[in-house]
Amino acid sequence: PIDAQLGPHEIRNLFIDSQSKVIFYSTQTEPNVQKALEDTGTPASQDITLIKIDSSDFQTICGTEDIQNYPQVSAGDVASLIYTSGTTGTPKGVQLTHRNFCTDAYAVIDAKIVTPNDHLISVLPLHHTYPFICFMISIFLGITTTFTPSLKGPELIQTIREKGITILIGVPQLLELIRNGIFNKIRQLPSFLPKILLSVIKICRYLRPKTGINLGKVVFKSVHKSMGKQLRFFASGGAKLSPDVMKDLEALGFTVVEGYGLTETAPVVTFNPLAKRKPGSVGKALPSVDVKIVDPEKDKVLGPMEEGEIALKGPMVMTGYYKNKHETQKVLKEGWFFSGDIGYLDSDGYVFITGRLKEVIVLSSGKNIYPEEVEKKYLGIPHIKELCVMGTGDQGSVDA
Repeated sequence: PIDAQLGPHEIRNLFIDSQSKVIFYSTQTEPNVQKALEDTGTPASQDITLIKIDSSDFQTICGTEDIQNYPQVSAGDVASLIYTSGTTGTPKGVQLTHRNFCTDAYAVIDAKIVTPNDHLISVLPLHHTYPFICFMISIFLGITTTFTPSLKGPELIQTIREKGITILIGVPQLLELIRNGIFNKIRQLPSFLPKILLSVIKICRYLRPKTGINLGKVVFKSVHKSMGKQLRFFASGGAKLSPDVMKDLEALGFTVVEGYGLTETAPVVTFNPLAKRKPGSVGKALPSVDVKIVDPEKDKVLGPMEEGEIALKGPMVMTGYYKNKHETQKVLKEGWFFSGDIGYLDSDGYVFITGRLKEVIVLSSGKNIYPEEVEKKYLGIPHIKELCVMGTGDQGSVDA
């Protein structure tokens, strides 16, 4: 799976690196796919079968009995190549097996995060492993996942209410938009009401984690009614969630559950228990996952509250990077995957992430910005002698 918004050059890089034989595309992505294959003198354009998924012919094929003749596969066979970076440079494809995906899905189910009575809504593209594993979980449980074509607030809220959504699968940026939208409506209320309600929110922020009393759900009953009483919680992943966003939404009566994972781990490895959530933490390791904190320089395992590189072990860890033994050996050591994330474990076993070992800027939308790739583009301008790309500290901003 690749990002439908990629241009012809980036698409071509992935075709060549993956040695693809068949390309599934839609009317929307057809122009870029055709442009990517225009140069017939390169390997990417040879022996490629093109299948248009929104054509009548394809729909007819999907309705035949032959479609049920699935190929035999084993748990260790590679199910998917997910490219995490290098779309403008050297691609790096993560090899994920059927075992990786299935064990991760069942680990989330066994942790009782998602139940057979749930109905999910996902607003994220399926070329990311985070929404894809949520989709797989819904298939394993026999429940419904609804996909919304729009991120507009009114349409999203209407869909949650009318479809009976119980879990919203989102990224920090979406949760921040929901929080900001509610706060803006409060501030637009007449007279002294905004001041009173904002004071009540402060009380709720203090009261709920201390006592477990969810006063916000009563005070802001109209807000909850707009989404429906069936909504259980917001699930956040893909980037770091601001503790203040979580605290504000919880003060309003909602429940926010943050998790953590990487493409290389298919992806979920930690999740906050519903009964005991910690703002700022990505939760505890799933039962099938081992976590340790390692000193990046001395390769020494660190104790609670000591900060170092997060290393992970479990059946959901990738087999390696496709055709890239050198990069694989950097991150896979004696069965442990070294994530490149810096963090610590507290005395209760909760994981806290504090930074990245490598210089990568993660926007609040979950989008990864690789400074080196941005620098290469700018350094093509003759008037630039030296350049440094860094995050500004603002949500979703990058400065050069």
